[in-house]
Amino acid sequence: MSAPLAEVVVVLYRSLPSATEEIAGFLDLAARDMRMHWTFVDNSEDQHDSALLAPLLADRANARLVRRPDNPGFAAACNLVGLRTDAPWLVLLNPDLLVTAEAFDVMRAAMVGADRSTAALAFSQRTGTLRHAGVAFSVAGWFMDRAVRDASGRSPGARELLYRVSGGGGRLVGPSGGAAAYRADAFRALGGFHDEYFAWGEDADLALRLDLAGLRTGCVDVDLPHQGGHSVVGPGVQRRARLLARNRVLLAARLYTAPQAVAFAAFFVAVLAAKVPLMLRDGTLTANLLGVVSGCRAARSARRSYDGARLRLRDGLRGPPRRGRVR
Repeated sequence: MSAPLAEVVVVLYRSLPSATEEIAGFLDLAARDMRMHWTFVDNSEDQHDSALLAPLLADRANARLVRRPDNPGFAAACNLVGLRTDAPWLVLLNPDLLVTAEAFDVMRAAMVGADRSTAALAFSQRTGTLRHAGVAFSVAGWFMDRAVRDASGRSPGARELLYRVSGGGGRLVGPSGGAAAYRADAFRALGGFHDEYFAWGEDADLALRLDLAGLRTGCVDVDLPHQGGHSVVGPGVQRRARLLARNRVLLAARLYTAPQAVAFAAFFVAVLAAKVPLMLRDGTLTANLLGVVSGCRAARSARRSYDGARLRLRDGLRGPPRRGRVR
């Protein structure tokens, strides 16, 4: 087989019942170009996804299935492949992204044509009414999907306006983990994702480390339709709320200087207070509070686990990226 152009990783977790069309599309894409290698990591405790997918991959030289019933999390599953691949690019795609052949051609061309100053690429997505690409940070250090303007000139919806006003319209700091491409050497040099996040926030952590190292992320306008249903509805919403709250605290402890962490903490308290009615409605108030407590307990260990550059209050995240190099 010829040398790969990229290693594409799709992490599954009870995904096939709701994302059958999207995953079938991935298999069609794999068949179109043998230079793109695909790894499907099934983190499901049961064998439903693997049982359906394994026969479809049996005769494919450029696609494989890795079974992880112990569910190490999204971050560790991506590291399993990303830290070992010999391909020049590592591509991460959420299983509920619909990627057409035309969009994938654009994504592949962006990787082939990227200059060496580009360490990562963020692929634009559309989740409901929100069009977004990569990760942005507010001045207070709050990370979120980065809202991008609609090329059609459509007026922004309420959700998009809220994202922009709260910091989501700021500078592209790094890719979102579910629609991303990283140069494999940069991914390895930075140590990949921090496994302890498990999921939700690991991409923001890596995005900020890319930025602190002065590494540029480019944006690829492909407008991938994204269901956005795996982690925001259904029985997993409590776990998501708890882990996301915990991971916001862990990121601040790991990557912020003390003054920046204080600014973040004040903003986080204000956000929690403002969202109490919504959390009561959704039944996630207890999960959020437990996540904050868990994050505070792990904060000291999280800070000790990282010895690189940290975000300072005066740095800001709205201007051009700083220059630097990977440590």
